[in-house]
Amino acid sequence: MSIPVESGEETASGEIVVLLTPSVSGEDSSGEPIPGEDVETPLDCRVWPATSSEDLQVGVAATVEEWVVSFPDGTVIPADARARIRGREFSAVTDGFQWRNPMTGRRPGTTATFRRVGTGG
Repeated sequence: MSIPVESGEETASGEIVVLLTPSVSGEDSSGEPIPGEDVETPLDCRVWPATSSEDLQVGVAATVEEWVVSFPDGTVIPADARARIRGREFSAVTDGFQWRNPMTGRRPGTTATFRRVGTGG
C-alpha cells in the first residue's frame, strides 16, 4: 500500500494537505534573511469549508475561499505558512492553535484557517 503525498488524496481519517513552510537560505549583506525553497510536508488532516464568497465589481469577479484544517496534534503552523489543499494553494489566515475539548480534555490536533483569493473563476 502506498502512502498518498498529493493534496486532496483521501486517507482513512481524512485527506492529505501539503503544508508549505518558507525556509531561509542565508542572509544578505545587511543581515536580512534570504528566502529559500519551501519545505513541503504532506500531512493526514481533516478539512472542512469555512466560507466562500464572490465580490462582483466593475467587470472583475473576485472569489474568496477559506478552509479550516485540523492537522495532527503538535504540528506548528507559522503565520506565513501556506498549504496545498485539494490541489490549490492557500495562505494561512490564523496561526495554528491547539484546540482542547473542554468536556474530555482531548486534543484532536492543531487547527488553522487558510484563504485563497482568486479572480475570474
